[in-house]
Amino acid sequence: MKDPRKKRPKCRQCPRFKEGVYVPPKIIPGGPLIIAESPGQSEIAPVDPADREPLIGPSGAVLNRLLDKAGLHRSGCSLVNTAQCGLPGRDEVPDALTMECCAGIVNEVMRKAKPTVVIAAGGASLLRLTGLPKITEWMGSVLEVAQSVVVGSKKAHLGAVYKSGKKKGQPKLEKVDVVIVNEAAGTPVIPVLHPASVLYERFRTAPIVIEHLRRARMIHEGEPLVSVADAAEPGFDKVSDIEPYMRADTLVLDIEAGRDGGPVTIIGLARDAHHAIAIHPSQTAIRALKEWCADPSHTLIAHNATYDMGKLEELGIDVRCAVWDTFHAVQYERPDIRSAGGAEGWNRFAALDVVASRLSELDYVNWKQRFREALDPDEPLYCKRDCCVTWYVYERIREKLKKTGRLKHFESTLMPLLKILHGMKKRGVRIDTEALDRMIRAHRNMSKRLWAVWEEEMPGINVTQTKRLMDYYYDEVGLKVQYTGRGKKRRRTLDRDAIEKLAELYPERRELAALRSVRHVDKVLNTYLMRIADGLDGDNRFHFEYNLSGTWTGRLSSDAQQFPRPDANAACPVGVQGCACTSLRKLIVADTPGDRVIAADYSQIEAIITAIVANEEWLVESFQRPDFDYHTETGEFLAERIGGEFAKLSAKERRTLGKRANHATNYQMSWPGIMKHFGCDKQTAIEIEQAIHDLRPATVSWWKEVERQIRTKGYVANPWGRRAYFVPYQDSRGGWKYDTPKAVAFIPQSSAFEVIAGAMIRAHEAGLSLMIQAHDELVISEEYEDDADILKECMEYAVEELGGWRFKADIGVGKTWWDAKLDS
Repeated sequence: MKDPRKKRPKCRQCPRFKEGVYVPPKIIPGGPLIIAESPGQSEIAPVDPADREPLIGPSGAVLNRLLDKAGLHRSGCSLVNTAQCGLPGRDEVPDALTMECCAGIVNEVMRKAKPTVVIAAGGASLLRLTGLPKITEWMGSVLEVAQSVVVGSKKAHLGAVYKSGKKKGQPKLEKVDVVIVNEAAGTPVIPVLHPASVLYERFRTAPIVIEHLRRARMIHEGEPLVSVADAAEPGFDKVSDIEPYMRADTLVLDIEAGRDGGPVTIIGLARDAHHAIAIHPSQTAIRALKEWCADPSHTLIAHNATYDMGKLEELGIDVRCAVWDTFHAVQYERPDIRSAGGAEGWNRFAALDVVASRLSELDYVNWKQRFREALDPDEPLYCKRDCCVTWYVYERIREKLKKTGRLKHFESTLMPLLKILHGMKKRGVRIDTEALDRMIRAHRNMSKRLWAVWEEEMPGINVTQTKRLMDYYYDEVGLKVQYTGRGKKRRRTLDRDAIEKLAELYPERRELAALRSVRHVDKVLNTYLMRIADGLDGDNRFHFEYNLSGTWTGRLSSDAQQFPRPDANAACPVGVQGCACTSLRKLIVADTPGDRVIAADYSQIEAIITAIVANEEWLVESFQRPDFDYHTETGEFLAERIGGEFAKLSAKERRTLGKRANHATNYQMSWPGIMKHFGCDKQTAIEIEQAIHDLRPATVSWWKEVERQIRTKGYVANPWGRRAYFVPYQDSRGGWKYDTPKAVAFIPQSSAFEVIAGAMIRAHEAGLSLMIQAHDELVISEEYEDDADILKECMEYAVEELGGWRFKADIGVGKTWWDAKLDS
């Protein structure tokens, strides 16, 4: 298509007309049509207009890769941007006026291409075609091109005039909707994340986009899509309809409740992917469900079962049957996907609607978003669809886990552990309220005193105004700027590490120490002490949160892990005298005055696992010796090998050196990381790296094997079969890289969790009252000290997956968690 701008009056009205560079579309009649957002710098860069084409830069390379994986090919697709002109030097999402001005060109492309399916790449394209915002809510849905859409607003003269004032009689600008009439109305539309977003997320969202593109390919090729909940009727069902469901051995449960933890309003059940009921929580329904859940031979399926089990307990229903949680299953099956999108992405990309969108054969429309936007407001039908989709997800994920040999581990370890963790949260831990009150009073006094010091040094500036502080220190005073993150995510920071670095560089600025101290004390007061005080129930118990899928390594995520390990000689890391940051565990006491807190902790579990899986024979044999000190041995080796200043270190300093080196080994740290970790120069870091390689040759060979696996298979697996996927990403130079150190770290970290999970299940089966799981530690509260031997036996079991190795556990007993840990 030739440049049509000079012949189109609309183009002259466009804000991009003067400086914009036109990028012509590409038309392939009868194929899929990809509509992107706005031309990037690579698209407008070619001098010859004939070389210009939508999506030919880095985003285009990503798109080509995703299309190939999905079975589509760029050569068979039409391409056009929502905005036809790119702006030199900047990338901007097209606004409503730009969309309106370019609508004619896009419609002409749709008319000539006659697409079988339209792929809307990005939020602006989705809005342009359907009038729907929020690409992350609608991605993967099978939508249709709307006849007309409202894409925003503009100001225009509609004939009205000002009736008074200085502008009396002059035309008045009024706000009006920008309406676009589309060609090819009714054509299927599949929204997908923009390739630039995939690139920004380092390809972690790539598996999602590939499945959405596969759905587009199936529509293009005329393959039928699978429907679910097709037998579900709107409205509530009769209570008597529950009877045939109670005869099933496996059921999906979904509970709807009022906002902010309100009472249960709907109980939804499904026995397959097509039939479901939604009933009121009547006494008849509760009695039937209570009897069904009491049968250990039954299996209850739910998406985020912890929530549903809690709501069932509010109804007086104790879940004694087996539980199968699709929320954790999808994260166990593909743990890399949930880590996309930052912190909130962990749960967002494991949400039921996104999981369903990833099943490319499913005739998927985001029923949840339709309900939220009142496009389909029937709540009972919404609940039934939840149940049917959950059943379909259960069948598909279970099939995948079985095919890859991971189903047995998931059902025999992770799902029983889910119920144990739910019981631990429900039970909670008892808090010494007198000690808590003393700590709160002391920290309030400290905070008041430190605030006074800060205000004396820096009047008028609040310590919580981070941006104001950064502007002051970096722009006005001119201190050396501290950064966090890398690449596009690199930004200025004034976190604790930055403040400590600045305090070292500028010791004359006393207010930096005050800033660090007041922030630290306020964090201890508000994040820990007041949170515990506000979270206490009527029995003075605090309920820790446990997330079975909270980390990419498989380790448990828990707020109990934020409690520092006790050390009788440990001082506040920022030097505040009297700060309780290192003694928070003193607050947690035994359940009853006659009980004792028993803590058991694995020692150097990740180092031992690394030696076993890497087949470092001399180190495995050394760990079997009771007198072997891993860190001391490594420190002595480095001091003798490198010499110089290291040879002058004391025994304690050598052990610290060895501990740092072993940490670097576990995480495949190269010399740049060793420089930062040790605080040494480049040459010394290179010598340390070479010494580590000479000391651990089998481990170095294992690193290479891990890299080979992620390059050939795309994942690594621990001895239990748990996988971590690693998608290649482009570095700043355009090359493709794999995060090998992260893959190396995954093996010992995930394996450590598997060992602890086995110990927790054994302790639960032995009748021990589990209180806390944090790091490599289990804590119980029991009346008899003999229970410490039982806990030790449960933890020192033979781990078959690691050649029958028995990990030693250090046991301590005391009145508080602090005392028990110091006693171990």
